[in-house]
Amino acid sequence: MRKKIILNNSPDILSVRAKDMDIILAVANDRLWTKCCQAFEWIDLSEDARFETNAKRVAHRQELINIMSERLITMESIDIFEKMDHAGVPCGPIHTIDQVLNHPQDQAREMMIEIEHPNVKNLKVPGFPVKLSDTPSNVRRHPPLLGEHTDEVLGELGYTRAQIENLKKCECNIIPNLRHSRSFLSRHLI
Repeated sequence: MRKKIILNNSPDILSVRAKDMDIILAVANDRLWTKCCQAFEWIDLSEDARFETNAKRVAHRQELINIMSERLITMESIDIFEKMDHAGVPCGPIHTIDQVLNHPQDQAREMMIEIEHPNVKNLKVPGFPVKLSDTPSNVRRHPPLLGEHTDEVLGELGYTRAQIENLKKCECNIIPNLRHSRSFLSRHLI
């Protein structure tokens, strides 16, 4: 049995389990709730005083999720999606991370790209989410190795080459770890 997914605490977006996968139903107002109940022929729920308004559904959210889960667990997700699509109720699958990363749409949009890295062959990193035709984005550097840019960063902060070398010699554990304050660094410089 799969672990229950906790989507979020949004009061009017429900994550429930269908027979074959976790899904999300966005019954965010009374009109959508009515459409949802009509599509599933849930007359009892549409007439239940606990669920007659969005405010009441929010107040009885867990009860509603339990009831809907008992009913939807017997249905294939594709059947639920078809009913909700026809009714105009937002609904869709809740994908795992692996499913998201391997989804054809994400691959077509290059949401994960492979880059060169000195220690990791074919390193996959997130691509840029915004795609601009006139100014396409690209990854210029791999994620830094520990301490790889320390000299460069200290130089940009105004430290001289001699000061940086002195810091390395004092073995005060700040190279490559820069957790210490500038005043601490200054005490160890010539």
